[in-house]
This record gives sequence, structure tokens and C-alpha cells, in this order.
Amino acid sequence: MSLIPPRRFIPAWALAWTASIAGVLLAIGPKWRGTYDPSLAVLTATLIAVVWYTYFSYRALHRQDPTLLVAEVQGLVNPIRLDLNVELTNHSPRRIVVRPYLEIWVDGSPHALDAFYTAREDLPLDPHHVFTRGFNIPLEPPPKPAGGPHDWHVHVRLTVFWADDLKETGRVGPYSYYAELLTGPAIGQTLGATQLRTHFGSLPAPPEAPPHGWPALRRSASAD
Repeated sequence: MSLIPPRRFIPAWALAWTASIAGVLLAIGPKWRGTYDPSLAVLTATLIAVVWYTYFSYRALHRQDPTLLVAEVQGLVNPIRLDLNVELTNHSPRRIVVRPYLEIWVDGSPHALDAFYTAREDLPLDPHHVFTRGFNIPLEPPPKPAGGPHDWHVHVRLTVFWADDLKETGRVGPYSYYAELLTGPAIGQTLGATQLRTHFGSLPAPPEAPPHGWPALRRSASAD
């Protein structure tokens, strides 16, 4: 659990800390090694208690359920194409703006995607709205080996960045998937820790922030 409160409560949180520290400093005064005054100590403790009681009461009064975004990828590797479907579900009672970042490697080579799937375009999602989009990528196999079709090895990773109308931001994922044409062509089961090290250990690390930064994403959510 983070010690820093949600962004909308940071001003009140900072004010509570400032008032607490100021109360202690005023109680101590310039003679901080002077005689202990029990009455002043009790008064200072009472002041600090009132400050933090007010802060937590403010938070309780303005409490909002956290934003919940669910993302998944389904797909199938075929001999001549890769079929994928991305689904994003906003389970929150508020409108959010998302930017999906999808990474695909075919036989170890990265596949270039458009601005939408590289987190450079906004996708507004209304409360409890589901977005789904399917597409396919043509695969050009090398000369057919004797014995059957080329065994495609496909890595897929999805990371989704979001911002809501409360000025909060977050990242969903990364969710990693691996499929092979001949032994397991379906995409949909996310990988565990051991499988991640095996299949994604040599690939670039997932992004920690959207390409244009968090402030730009927050501005997009505020504008909408």
C-alpha cells in the first residue's frame, strides 16, 4: 500500500503534514531544550489529532471507488496470418481515457503497429463500457520445409495506460502471451513467472509510462 494518497487528496494531505509540523515547531519554540511542559504537550497532541481527524473525515466524505480496467487479448496463429482481438472493459462508474500499448514479435522479430496500438491515440471509455477490436496480420512463411507448414512462434504483450476524470492515472498489465502454430496456436492464456523468463527474458522490457508521458494523458482525460 502506497504512503502517498491518491492525487486528488495530495493538497489536503500536504496541508495536514504542514499543520502538524508547524504545531510541533510552535510548541517547541526557540528553546527546544527547555523545561518540559505537560500542558503544552497535551495541547499540541490534541491539535495534531484534530488536524488528522479532519483530513481523514475529508477523505471519507469524498471517497470514490477506485478505477478498475480489465484488458485481455485473444487470438489464433494460422499458417498464413495471425488473428488477434483486444478487449478493454471499464468496470468503473466514471469515464476514463485509455491508451493501449500492444507489442508483437513473430519468430523473434517485432511487428510494427499503428498509433492506436502504440499508446499514441486516446480511447475514451464510458462507465461500464466494453471496447473490442479484432484485426489480423498476414504472415509470409519461408520456403515450405519438407514435412509441413512453418512453425510460427508468436509473442504478444499488452500494456494499457489510463487516466480518469478524478485526475488519477494507472497502468494495467503487462499481460504476456505466447503461441506456436504446431503445438499451441491459441492466444489467450497469460504466462506465469517461469514462462515469462523462458519466452520473454530476451525481449525488451515493457514500458513504464505512455510515450508522451503521464501529464499528457491526464490532460486528455480532463479535456474529455
